Amino acid sequence: MDKIRLLPETNSNFGEIIDVTDFEEKTHKLFPYYQTGSKYALCPTCGSSVQLVGGENNNTVSSKTPKLYAGHTKNEVEGLRFNSKDKKACPHYSGNTKNWQGIYKLNPSIADNKDVENYILANEDKIAEELWDLTGIRFNNQGGVNKLYNEIYESFKKNNGLKIEPTKFVPEFIPRLLLLRANPIKFWGYILNDDNKIKVEECEELKDSFQGNQFKPMFEEKKGQKKDVKFVGVLDNDQNPQHLILKLVFEDKQIILKKISANI
Repeated sequence: MDKIRLLPETNSNFGEIIDVTDFEEKTHKLFPYYQTGSKYALCPTCGSSVQLVGGENNNTVSSKTPKLYAGHTKNEVEGLRFNSKDKKACPHYSGNTKNWQGIYKLNPSIADNKDVENYILANEDKIAEELWDLTGIRFNNQGGVNKLYNEIYESFKKNNGLKIEPTKFVPEFIPRLLLLRANPIKFWGYILNDDNKIKVEECEELKDSFQGNQFKPMFEEKKGQKKDVKFVGVLDNDQNPQHLILKLVFEDKQIILKKISANI
């Protein structure tokens, strides 16, 4: 996992969720996070202890990759919660190869998950960057997150996106869930990367719709109606998802921008 949770501060029900790469800056290598040269924290989903593995400055290294990541601990770690049952039911647990698919299930009968809401509000800039990496579309500007990000987030909330069971909240999936839960969003004036631009320009109706990499489609109006291009993310299969498909749609046409893995 790329995200970890710290212990909750006084008068807080939830500990802060951070990137593994921010471990030392956020923890100052204090106990119980740093013990005998090893780095520990909590799983952001099940709350059981995790150990950071890999990286250049870590006592525990991986033979497979130098990348820093976190995995559940086999045993108790002093000062941190350990629960074997919760760990084995966690979507992050390596033994649950299909358990991640439950992350996409809606549960409109539960209350909004404040932990999820707080995480999104505290990490808008990072999530916008993650969305850019996933989609090849800009979700931020010089002032912070842009209108596209805000519209997707508002639609995500209206469509019960915050009703995530605590045992199904995996921070790394939030960008995908934002894309999936949102309704089709009117797409005009936003920045696409070069690969997406080429795909759009292959469509005859949209080939002249760019100013640089900014998408500004102009259509001839027919019968007083103007064609709108909308951006949407859909799963390839509701029962057994493998990919999240990102599209631009207008009238009866669609342009597939990217197919990204439904799993992280």
